[in-house]
Amino acid sequence: MEDFTYNQTLIENTLETIKNDPTNIENYFLLGKLYIVQNEYDKALRTYEEILKINPSDVQALVNAGSLYFFFEDYRCAVKHYLIASEFEPESYSIYFNLANAYAEMNEFKSAMKYYEKALALQPEKSMIYAAIGLLYQDNDDFETAEKYYDKAIELDKFDPENYMNKANVLMKVLKFDEAVKNFKEAINIEPDNFKAYLCVANAYSAMKNFEAAQIYFDKTLEMAPDFYQAYVCLAISLSDEGKMQEAIEMYRKAITLDAEKPNAYLLLANLLVGDCRYDEALDYYNKVISILPDDADTYKLIGNTHAILENLDLAILNYRKAVELDNDSDELKLIYYEIVDEFINRKENLNAA
Repeated sequence: MEDFTYNQTLIENTLETIKNDPTNIENYFLLGKLYIVQNEYDKALRTYEEILKINPSDVQALVNAGSLYFFFEDYRCAVKHYLIASEFEPESYSIYFNLANAYAEMNEFKSAMKYYEKALALQPEKSMIYAAIGLLYQDNDDFETAEKYYDKAIELDKFDPENYMNKANVLMKVLKFDEAVKNFKEAINIEPDNFKAYLCVANAYSAMKNFEAAQIYFDKTLEMAPDFYQAYVCLAISLSDEGKMQEAIEMYRKAITLDAEKPNAYLLLANLLVGDCRYDEALDYYNKVISILPDDADTYKLIGNTHAILENLDLAILNYRKAVELDNDSDELKLIYYEIVDEFINRKENLNAA
């Protein structure tokens, strides 16, 4: 609280200085830094934009503003600022790297690669550029090429655990679980307190149906991070795959107590309960998901499926209809909806005939 008060005083003094000398750019930069310390990123962004009104070619203000637009997920504006900055500093690999990252976030593969290659031309030994390109290919489901770029990142920096984590995640995608485990463990060797890496090893062993080894790493994860929501969800999935339904249910419920605003545990628990023919309980959890994600078509479909199993065709129809409204492009949903409506009509007609 004392630091906040001190920082606020500095902000007020800097604002007064700017008022008295409104064209001194250095004061704006100081103000922007102070706002960032306070986590007031919107005010920092406005401050950098004020600099650009005074000097539209100030590269640092362009980059800072671009980075804040990126933070706010306004990637178009980020690109706009980075592009202008690159015109004034065409030899800056970091500007090209930032540009590529913004294009990657917009799923514009060719533009992203163009600027990653420009960054590499200036800094061919930067492992993080190869790692970013690997992620770009991974996001586009080209796992073989992604692995090659991750290998290059590892070659250039053998002491960055993230490089091994990235490669391992791709290996998981192509079901090379043994190799994935080796890479996750390399990350752990470099960063022994990386509890997320322990969880990844647990998940890999679970995928290999080596539940005993998986449990060891789940235990290690939770020993280091006892309130790690995702660990309980993953452990629940593993226990379910092992056939330990009640223990899985308990882990999902534990996850829910840790974060009642995340939908994953509710959804997976509901699916598990449907598989165990506990439909009313499942519906309660599906409805929890809807309270968090009111526009999730898949959950309405699952609710519709459950009501269909229970022969509540009217309620099934209502939920399938909602799912179709939310995802009108899904032919599968429409087919299910029309089939259940036909079934409902046929039953009504048979009852009336009787």
